[in-house]
Amino acid sequence: MLAVQNFYNRINFPGQYQIDQLKDISNRYLLCIDQALHNGQTVLDVGCGTGLVSNLFGIRYPNSTFTAIDFADGVKFGQQFATVHGVTNVQFYQKNFLEYNIDTKYDVVICQGVLHHMPDSIAALDKLKQASKNILILGLYHPWGKKLKQWANIDYGNETLKLDQEEHPFETAYTCDQVKTMLPEFNLISSYPSSINIMSHIEAFFNYRNGGLITYIFERKS
Repeated sequence: MLAVQNFYNRINFPGQYQIDQLKDISNRYLLCIDQALHNGQTVLDVGCGTGLVSNLFGIRYPNSTFTAIDFADGVKFGQQFATVHGVTNVQFYQKNFLEYNIDTKYDVVICQGVLHHMPDSIAALDKLKQASKNILILGLYHPWGKKLKQWANIDYGNETLKLDQEEHPFETAYTCDQVKTMLPEFNLISSYPSSINIMSHIEAFFNYRNGGLITYIFERKS
């Protein structure tokens, strides 16, 4: 875990950003998350990095409250950005999620592109499920996304993304069936690139630039 923390202290994923970049959502993964959000929710963002997700949606949904947690130094940029731009409904904490005391449940829990970099992912997932009152959003690598990457000459277009994909000290990957099996208390309601299992495999294969990342939106069973 220390090696992972030191790595993300160095690269500050997903990088710094400007206020103008948060005005419109064009990224498909962010659009997938957006469909699960609305004003008035309590939201927990685990592994927030430099806070792009929490600050973006904090601005977009001013009547919601966001708690953003990350053990790496990038969280300081997220807090500074929120302070400078008056984003008052987001609170940042530089903490190890496994050691963070959660004394409430959140309407929405987001863990986008994080769990697959956690050596103790089982304990982390259990805590994520416990924290979620209703919606749990997970972004996870798919193993097929790593296959084509072995032969592709990838132009990441972003040095931070390149480092995250090529030099990370630890990662795992999960098929769609494995992800659903890990969450028996939840129903899968949508995902990106696809909610159809076989299509998710195929699209993950060609999504090697992002490690085959699939964002899943789960809803707790009644």
